[in-house]
Amino acid sequence: MAVSRKTKRSPRKGRTARGKRAGRSAGKKARKTSTGRRKKAARKKAARKKTARRKLGRKKAARRKSARKKTARRKTARKKTARKKTARRKVARRKAAGKKAARKGRKKSTARRKPARKRTTARPARKKTARKPAPKKAAPKKATPKKATPPRVTPPKRAPVTPVTAAPPRPQPVRPTPTATPPPAPTGFPRTEPVAPKPAVAPAPPARTEPARVAVGAPRRIGVVTHFFPRVNAAGIQLESGTLRVGDRIHIQGHTTDLYQTVRRLEVEHRPTEFAGPGAQVGLQVDERVREHDVVYKITS
Repeated sequence: MAVSRKTKRSPRKGRTARGKRAGRSAGKKARKTSTGRRKKAARKKAARKKTARRKLGRKKAARRKSARKKTARRKTARKKTARKKTARRKVARRKAAGKKAARKGRKKSTARRKPARKRTTARPARKKTARKPAPKKAAPKKATPKKATPPRVTPPKRAPVTPVTAAPPRPQPVRPTPTATPPPAPTGFPRTEPVAPKPAVAPAPPARTEPARVAVGAPRRIGVVTHFFPRVNAAGIQLESGTLRVGDRIHIQGHTTDLYQTVRRLEVEHRPTEFAGPGAQVGLQVDERVREHDVVYKITS
């Protein structure tokens, strides 16, 4: 085995054994102070952390407490409003019940009358005394205005009339009935013979009235415009009476419309046709704009 040999260190110059000991103790002290400072700093740091945690915990607790208080306040407010609502409903129900009862009471009081109470004690009968009828008061006469009376006029006295005896009637001679003779003509004029009366003529029977015919070239109403399609320049016409063919001459008239044209194309239910009768809905190509409710006339030739 190899034996370790301790090498002798050369002693420092100018240092004694006492100085060596003092230096060692100073180094120990320095080491102690440095460790103490570190520990102290660590303790302070831990203390600061603890205080921070405590503050945070207190803040959280305060928040929780405020949140609890808020929820409690909300609950109490809800309960209070609910109590008020129920109280109002109760009051409204009571009022409605009171009104209903009052109505029923009124109905009952009008329908039934309370019977009169029977008296237990009988009243003493009173003696009936005949009363004299009170004299009727004469109604006061109204003062009527007096009319002015005209003065009386006395007629003059007439002399007494003596009765005259009438003579008996004389018999009158019978005269022949005169015949109707024409009066004599005046002098200076030729004599004319009497004119015999004309016999009465019977009235002629009334002549038969025939339906009026449309004159040649006169317009005849056949329908009314119901729609107008500006894109294709076409009009929808409802035929009321008469017929319409391709080639007929028509006249469309309204408040602001006055159009004469010849029928070039007819359509019934989107199908081209050459004839349409009364009651049909017709589509017609027009040259100008027409309006609803314009009247369509057919010019007969």
